[in-house]
Amino acid sequence: MENLIEVSNLVKRYKNVDAVDNASFVIERGKIYGLLGPNGAGKTTIMKLLTDIINKTGGNIRCEDTTKIRYLMDVPVFYEFMKVNEFLNMLIDINKIEKKEERLEYLLDICNLKEHENKLIKNLSRGLRQKLGIASVLVGDADVLILDEPVSALDPIGRKEILDIITSLKGKMTVIFSSHILNDIEKICDHVILIHRGKIVLDEECDNLFDAGKYLLVRTNSREEILKLKEIYSESLFSSNYENTLEIAYDDLTKTEMDILKNAKKQGVEVISMEIKKETLEDIFLKKVKSNG
Repeated sequence: MENLIEVSNLVKRYKNVDAVDNASFVIERGKIYGLLGPNGAGKTTIMKLLTDIINKTGGNIRCEDTTKIRYLMDVPVFYEFMKVNEFLNMLIDINKIEKKEERLEYLLDICNLKEHENKLIKNLSRGLRQKLGIASVLVGDADVLILDEPVSALDPIGRKEILDIITSLKGKMTVIFSSHILNDIEKICDHVILIHRGKIVLDEECDNLFDAGKYLLVRTNSREEILKLKEIYSESLFSSNYENTLEIAYDDLTKTEMDILKNAKKQGVEVISMEIKKETLEDIFLKKVKSNG
């Protein structure tokens, strides 16, 4: 897989605060990347550094001179007095696109704006404005599309429509989008980069991420019994969903089950049930944030 962007030890400092703190990651061609983190984590700052909107304090960002990166801010700005098709035609002219009519049809089609092309921008809903914003950054050819919180403040239908557009671009270009909505990233991303207080605390392919997060839900009769097991499996966590239950990580399922039963017998603990729990992105997110302060 071709690397389009390589970031190493990236720093952005504002006075005495590192908004981005020695961040290193790679962006590959054709994938959808989810940039995840709490508000103020540094997501937007990283996006602006990638697009040279702001200058870095330190580190390196390497990409080929021919790599075309397009960026859409979280609240796009338009000429409100123009119609949708007028605005897109203006951008097509500015970008000196040949076959203007074909390009306009492509943009209206991929962003589901055909029935709204004659509407004034000032009369568009938040969801339609977001679609128009995506269409505007797709006017020219792009290798990398960077979208800052593209589904923020949208209702479930509007959010699904934007995610469907992003999914349709997979393989045609690389998409990086930021969000704090875990379910959206889990649904459509190939790769997740988690940022907390300016640091990269997780950088992983989604397939590997969820395969790596395997846990056994081990249930006992009482609080006293589960505490005895907790003393042995000190890295385990109490389940937030089930009473008297530990979440114990495993690599080898059979070996771990046998080990638990053996230790439970030694401690006089009756194990009622053991079942597999596969971590969600929310589980991973909360653990990473907690472990990094």
